[in-house]
Amino acid sequence: MYANRIRETFAQAHAYRNALRGLESGTLRIGASTTPASYLLPYLIAAFHRQHPDVTIHTIDGNTTEIVAALGSLDIAMIEGPVGADLPPGTEVAQWREDEIVAIAPSGHPLTAGNGEATLEALCAGPLVLREAGSGVRQLVERACARAGVQMRVALEIAGVEGVKEAVRAGMGIGFVSAMSMRHEDDALQRLRIAPEPLTRRFSILMPHAAAPSRVAASFRALCMEGDGENHR
Repeated sequence: MYANRIRETFAQAHAYRNALRGLESGTLRIGASTTPASYLLPYLIAAFHRQHPDVTIHTIDGNTTEIVAALGSLDIAMIEGPVGADLPPGTEVAQWREDEIVAIAPSGHPLTAGNGEATLEALCAGPLVLREAGSGVRQLVERACARAGVQMRVALEIAGVEGVKEAVRAGMGIGFVSAMSMRHEDDALQRLRIAPEPLTRRFSILMPHAAAPSRVAASFRALCMEGDGENHR
């Protein structure tokens, strides 16, 4: 009897050790759309790496449409645009953290002389700089303008948040970006909140294999959800 208990205890310890190894090592494949990839993911990966230094992490980025299309080859993904209906079977969608979309204008633009806010009608009265088709920011702005009955005059379509910023600096028009992308900007660009109601959205975390996620993916998801992502910025 005593020998059997020793063997059972040893077997449990061995299983526990193997379970820990499954978390402490392995590969994590993360996909993220442009805004979370640029302004959230680096901090999250750094925090995860401190806890699990032997896990190999691979990342891809793109716009929301591109990341959703790549879900079959990912362990976890973060997107900023509408999820849509074309998800692989078994994909779990979790609402993540809130983000605000703001307009940006070069310093000295007439709209920057007010209280830091502007209506969509005022913002769209002139030329606009928009992200490429498939961008979550662009989709949200287009839907907001359609609801408000505001016509958009697109002067330039350009890929990436930094591309939008540079085009606005160059005087091409008003742009729209995530507020978090403006955290470290100088005074060359001014942000304008959209009035009368802020334009907000929620990021989503997608788990393509939610029924049987890897321990590494489940651990990374738990880290992301801590404090709604605020603890790792």
